[in-house]
Order: sequence, then structure tokens, then C-alpha cells
Amino acid sequence: MIIKTKKQQIKFKSPVCGYLIDVVKTNDFGIVKAENIKITGKHYHKKTTETYYLLSGEISVEVKDKNKKETIVNLKAGDVLVLQPFDIHKIVKVSVKNELLVTCVPDWQENDEICLE
Repeated sequence: MIIKTKKQQIKFKSPVCGYLIDVVKTNDFGIVKAENIKITGKHYHKKTTETYYLLSGEISVEVKDKNKKETIVNLKAGDVLVLQPFDIHKIVKVSVKNELLVTCVPDWQENDEICLE
């Protein structure tokens, strides 16, 4: 069992996404929350599968999958997007207020995030 109070959740800066809140962090997975996320740079992960669950607001994500298929995914509150390793992605549009919960399996590591711009 893991219990983490709000006071125990640590805010940190990602080179791509800006400030995030570390909700839960283990060796196997991590959950972060982004509040009012901005447009990000294009990037991918070599090992990490990310699941985006949009809690509030709207965001648009540009995705190029491993088959080189490009798609713009428009998310509204309650929508989910799963990004697999090597899916190149970039948040390209955001509402002024938004909350995004991201689950990372395995846990996010800075050296796994490959920035392309």
C-alpha cells in the first residue's frame, strides 16, 4: 500500500513540460500532475509508456507513432491518451486552465526523455 498526503507530493521541473507535481513515485511506475500545462517541445521516451488522463480543461496533442502516422488528438476532461515508447508527441494547444494526470510505466526518468526541439 502507498499513501501520500498532498504535503508529501513534491513539485519539480521537467525540461519539456514545466512544473509537475510528483503524486506517486516507485521503481515500477510514477504518477505526476500538471496544472495549467503549456505547449511542450516535441519529444519521445525510449522505455516509458505514458497515460494522459485529462482532469479538466482541453489540450491538443500532436502524435507521430512508430509507423510514422501523424495525428492531432483533442482531449477534453475525462479523455485518456496512451503514448507508447517511441511515439513522438508534443502538446500543441491548451485551454487557459487545465489539469492533466500522467501515469508513467516505468517511472519517468530524465535520461529516457529524448527532446527533438
